[in-house]
Amino acid sequence: MKLLIAGDSFAADWTVKYKDVIGWPNMLSSMFDTTNVAESGVSEYKILKQIESVDINSFDALIISHTSFSRVHTKQHPFYKNDLLHYNCDLILSDLEAKRDLTPSAKAAWGYYKYHFDESYYKDIYNLLREKINFLSKNINICVSINNFDPNDTDISFRELLFSHRGNINHFNKKGNEIVFKNVLNHLWS
Repeated sequence: MKLLIAGDSFAADWTVKYKDVIGWPNMLSSMFDTTNVAESGVSEYKILKQIESVDINSFDALIISHTSFSRVHTKQHPFYKNDLLHYNCDLILSDLEAKRDLTPSAKAAWGYYKYHFDESYYKDIYNLLREKINFLSKNINICVSINNFDPNDTDISFRELLFSHRGNINHFNKKGNEIVFKNVLNHLWS
């Protein structure tokens, strides 16, 4: 089976930065002919661009790890531009709130979230991007959607697993990655 993995840090290959980690995407890659285009910290817009960057119809299955509607596209993140895992990262408020010394760029981003961010606008844009992703993937035999930010009726959510099995490999510990792997594998086989 030819497998495409797209999405955010929950699906990215963390071995680009941490050579000795084995996350659930790596476990799947050991079983299938896998192309993983997922990137840490990206917005839904960049997830769409990941899918557009490949011939999606050449794959038998697709796993998409969707991000939060509140992650805002940026050309260059004020903190992570030199990070091997997060170099293409977009903005999310929690990143800005976690830093004490904000650069002028980060202060501007924080101000945007505080004074200008319109939740209904970004939810609408997010849903439009999801519709386009669904359209592009309509011919894929197996499509598994994951969303660990904003659980909904169509995506698999491992949000509760994050509370009990949080770790430093795709945000899960070893046991959490094994649980995600088995769950996703079951969806690929069903």
